[in-house]
Amino acid sequence: MSDFYDSDQVEPDIGADMQAKPSSLLAVVTVIMVTLISGGLAACAWIHYHSELEEKSKAAGELSERLKTTVKARNHFRKRFVNALKEKDTAENQVAELTRVVTDQNRQWKEIRQCLSKTKKELNKKLDTAENHVVELVRKIIDQRRDLAELSKYFNAVKRELNEYKDKQRLPPKPGIPVDDLVKKIPKIDAVVTLYRKGAGLVVLNAGKNDGVEPGCCFTVFNNSDFVAQIEVEKVMPRLCGCRVMFSTGEIEKGMTATTRLK
Repeated sequence: MSDFYDSDQVEPDIGADMQAKPSSLLAVVTVIMVTLISGGLAACAWIHYHSELEEKSKAAGELSERLKTTVKARNHFRKRFVNALKEKDTAENQVAELTRVVTDQNRQWKEIRQCLSKTKKELNKKLDTAENHVVELVRKIIDQRRDLAELSKYFNAVKRELNEYKDKQRLPPKPGIPVDDLVKKIPKIDAVVTLYRKGAGLVVLNAGKNDGVEPGCCFTVFNNSDFVAQIEVEKVMPRLCGCRVMFSTGEIEKGMTATTRLK
């Protein structure tokens, strides 16, 4: 027994253990309190974190919805932007086509204006030429009317003289008159028959005083080289002369040639 139990030695140890138990209990209590406090704090922290997590989840949901809306809006605007780009390309193509058409039209208008300007110049030139021709024709008409008036007067005078001549007989020249007084030297004058009145025996030639024709000149009328008639000048005008038919072998026609003497 002595080997296993010694009361002197055991009692001091029990006392020490009893003295040590309050401090251990305090430590346990302290640990428990610290654990409880830590648990409460952890619970509070967890509750706070859970609350914040819910709020953040809610905010994240809202953000997700806003993001979806934003993505949807972005896709919508992207689609509109793509359509706008397509419309822009189409508009640029249309503008390029219209520019080409306008350029072609401007070139055509320029060519038309040049053609019109050229045509205008040609027409003005032709108009000036036509006006000159008209002036010349008017002058010729005036001259022809004047000549026609003179021819009319001459025709009436020849008609009167012819009527008087029919009642008279031509007598030969008296003896003793010089031949030079009866035969007049006349230069060679060529003319063309412009008018012939068969009933009055009147022939009009296109030679007159300006060509050296004088009253009493005799012209021989030819049809090519065939003799047709002999005519005598009775009325002289500046560019025309009226003749009386002395005798003829054929019909006198307009356009036949007449000459004062043969070559």
